[in-house]
Parts: sequence; C-alpha cells; structure tokens
Amino acid sequence: MYAFREIKTHNLDAIFKGESTPSLNKSNFLDIEMFDCFDELELSMSKEVKAWWEKVTLSKYIENKITPRGLRIKKEPTFGKGDKEFITEWDEILDTCTIKLMQLIIKQRNKELEVYNKEIKNIHTKLEPFKEIDEFANCEKLMVERLNRLEDSIIDTKQRKFKRDLDYRL
Repeated sequence: MYAFREIKTHNLDAIFKGESTPSLNKSNFLDIEMFDCFDELELSMSKEVKAWWEKVTLSKYIENKITPRGLRIKKEPTFGKGDKEFITEWDEILDTCTIKLMQLIIKQRNKELEVYNKEIKNIHTKLEPFKEIDEFANCEKLMVERLNRLEDSIIDTKQRKFKRDLDYRL
C-alpha cells in the first residue's frame, strides 16, 4: 500500500516535469480504481455502522423507557408551579415529545440505512473485477480492521452513555 502512495507521488512529479510515466499503465489505473472503491466502501460502511448503532440504541432506550441526555426536554412552566397534577401532566407531555423525537430519528436512520445498503452493493459490484489483484485481500483486511475498531469505539461510547442515562427514566 505504501508503494502505491510512492508511485502516485512519482507519477505526479513526472507529469509536471514533462517526463513519460511508464508506471501509469492500465494495471496501475486499475489498482488506483480499486483503492478508490475501497475508500468509498469503507466510508459507506462506516456511515452504515454509525446509523445502525444509533437506530438500535434509540430503540432500546424507548423499550427501556430511558431518555438520552441530548433529547431530554427540560422546560418548566412559569405558571401552575404549585399544582402537582399540572406539573405531572406537563412532564408527561414533554416525555411523549421525546419519544416521538426518538421515533423520528429511528425512521430517518432506517431511510439512511437503505441508501447505504444500496451504495455498498454497488461498490461491491465495482470491486468484483479486482478480486484477483494481489492487493485486494490486503485492502479488504485493513478495511475490516478499521471498521471493527470503529464499531468497538461506538460500542464503548454507547455503553458509557447508557450507564450515564439510567438516571432518567420516562
């Protein structure tokens, strides 16, 4: 992979010095196209992982009647403060709004996941001809490792936030 980067720099220098660039043959263009496809695939899969985790996490929050901190609506009326029944009903309405906001976010993430799924399928189709290229397996392995690290990071963050958010149940 590092050789690929060096070749790009060498070819760039050669182009602007007016030299011929024997390394810019069809094979190298195919390799460049493959690397670009892997970059595109990793980006789409990263977006998919993030959207999926947000969707399922919010679903679990609703199921467990927990409100994430960022979606808590803390608005107190300026009147009726002494009326416990009024305040209770007020808070219930705000909690209902929060649930509806979480449902709206889930709906939006589902739409995004459909788009990412189509993008990923298209990129897989574009990558199909490159499977026999030597660097293919290595690129795929490195991409999967980065995606696994991303997912591990997301899981850690979700666990930490869930524990923090347990202080506020609907």
